[in-house]
Amino acid sequence: MASSLVNEGASPTTVGTLSAWYDAQTLGSLWQDSARTIPVAATNDPVGAWDQISPGTPGDRAVLQAGAGFRPFYIAAGYGGGPCVRFDGDDYLSTTAAWVASLFAGIDKPFFSLVAVQQSSLTGTQALTSLGRNAANGYRTLRSLAGGPQLTSSHDAGGTVSNNALTGAIVVNTPTIIGVRYDGVNAELFNGYNQIYGPAASVVSSQVTIDRFGLGALVRSTVGNFLIGDLAGAALWTTLTEPQRLDVTAYFFDRYNNV
Repeated sequence: MASSLVNEGASPTTVGTLSAWYDAQTLGSLWQDSARTIPVAATNDPVGAWDQISPGTPGDRAVLQAGAGFRPFYIAAGYGGGPCVRFDGDDYLSTTAAWVASLFAGIDKPFFSLVAVQQSSLTGTQALTSLGRNAANGYRTLRSLAGGPQLTSSHDAGGTVSNNALTGAIVVNTPTIIGVRYDGVNAELFNGYNQIYGPAASVVSSQVTIDRFGLGALVRSTVGNFLIGDLAGAALWTTLTEPQRLDVTAYFFDRYNNV
């Protein structure tokens, strides 16, 4: 496992305002059950809970799956030859814990999401991360299409439903670091260090009560857009500057892609 050293970028814990970091290389952060009582120990163990390794006490921002048939699996040699959590098209992990609404509910709340992902199938629309609520509309999700990653937003505005999307031309069927940033006005998509779409104004402006966060699916009143592939790491911030984005992207490349 690569480490964070000088000139290898900045750990997610040291820059910006980190909300949660999920790291498949930290085996102790993975549990076979949603009660977090049975540790993941070997390839093909189910993942019923994935603890954040930072900030706070590990587990207090865990994403969970209570249904045994909807749990992804731990793979010791998956993404880029390293550890990952593998989703097979009907699996997902999510949380409705209070920290989500406290950080992301309301109008124009900034966020930055960064994932290390490799799809094993490009069939359909697949969500990597999502912020949602208990309704059909009102969500912000980083998804992947055959044509590339997409930031999609559906939100309430004056009693109407609005859908907006950014799409960038890169296919993520190889180990890829994908990022999305929304600063309260503009949204941008990134493939590694490079901006591939944006900035575009008011793409994800939303007047919604965001109350849930998910990995591997679009989570709202229903769940869909399931990921088929591997997540080696995922992190979420409320604030992250452009120099900090470059730093954490370098760290993700070093840690997950070994480059």
